Amino acid sequence: MKRLYYLLIALFSYAPLANAQSDSTLINADKFFELFISGKPAAYNYFADEFKSKVSASQISGLQQQFLQKYGKFNGIVKTSKLAQNGANYVLINTSFDNANPLFTLTIDNKDLIIGFFVPKENLKDRYKDPAYANPALYEEKPITVQTNDFKLPGILTIPKNATNFPILILVHGSGPGDKDEAVGGTKIFRDLALGLAAKGIATLRYDKRTKVYGANSIKPGEVLTVKQETETDVKSAIALAKTIANVNVAQIYVLGHSLGGMLAPRIAVENNSIAGIILAAAPARPFQDISIAQNKLSASQNNIDAKTLDSAIVLINATRFKTLGNRKPDQQTIYGPASYIMDLNNYNQTATLKKYNGKVLVLQGEKDFQVSMIDFGLWQKAIENRKNAVAVSFPNLGHPFVVAGSTNTLEDYNLPQNVPIEVIDTIANWILKK
Repeated sequence: MKRLYYLLIALFSYAPLANAQSDSTLINADKFFELFISGKPAAYNYFADEFKSKVSASQISGLQQQFLQKYGKFNGIVKTSKLAQNGANYVLINTSFDNANPLFTLTIDNKDLIIGFFVPKENLKDRYKDPAYANPALYEEKPITVQTNDFKLPGILTIPKNATNFPILILVHGSGPGDKDEAVGGTKIFRDLALGLAAKGIATLRYDKRTKVYGANSIKPGEVLTVKQETETDVKSAIALAKTIANVNVAQIYVLGHSLGGMLAPRIAVENNSIAGIILAAAPARPFQDISIAQNKLSASQNNIDAKTLDSAIVLINATRFKTLGNRKPDQQTIYGPASYIMDLNNYNQTATLKKYNGKVLVLQGEKDFQVSMIDFGLWQKAIENRKNAVAVSFPNLGHPFVVAGSTNTLEDYNLPQNVPIEVIDTIANWILKK
């Protein structure tokens, strides 16, 4: 989930405008951004009263600190340009930082004042390096395609060299349009797992998520988007593909879901009962609205966000708890996506579904994960108690992407290039290989 600041700023970024921008717009935008990124209070004067009534000067100052933490040292403005679209006027500010080249977008009123401020493209620089335990002599990688009907998803098969009858693990993304490595900031959890497990004699299959490849065209004409189209049908196709790979032990096909993928893993397992086991990595055990509220409360406490603003965010979140469409259209947008998508998740009980699955289960959790917490881990532990073929393991120093947690308890922590520790690889490998 995005932090509250990003939600807050985006809420006021699409107001309609009547007049064209003046010639001074770009000059004013440059001046504003230089003041803003330098932390100068004068930057606040460039916002319209409408915006100021909803966003305080301290919040803008806090936003500047977030950007510097995430993107590194500011190196300058590369280009400033104007855009008029859908009755609104924007200024696009292409910038250069040490760790990224983000595009900042300002919505401008007819007085050249700012009424919206958001970042549609972050363009983070790839500073990731393969983990020290990766040994190319022990594995080989081959391009594959996971295909569901007309949807073709590029992926990578990583297999141990000179091995036969080996197990295979299918990697399932968290929320959002993730790539085959599940790259976030300076981390690539799926690539780390693939390279580490190959050295243990375990193959992996990973692929770009459908929404990464097809975006808004991720469903067939006439369909409405649910988690099934976004994730589950492609996992089923990946399982079918795994069964055709030479030297794979088809009785030893496993699925690892991270975050949202872990939440869906019990349903995937029940609907694909040929798989030998599932791994729930940082998996939500509660409704995602409860987790989102906890995240926003943490963000509010860290950034001095006033109670009224936090309450407004919570009202928006609670409005997505519906289990029937009611008067909503399936494609009606909520803060989390189409109504059909939210309804699908709200009617799914992941801990109850897990009890219907008789295969092996491994639950993994970072104890310093601020997105999916130890509360969820405890609920999974309760769901698997008294099961001899299920185990739960937590790692004291790890965060949501299963790397060493940072100090800010924010998404900025993920920007430091890190790898999944070998202890996580060993835990997964030992569980898969144990008779």
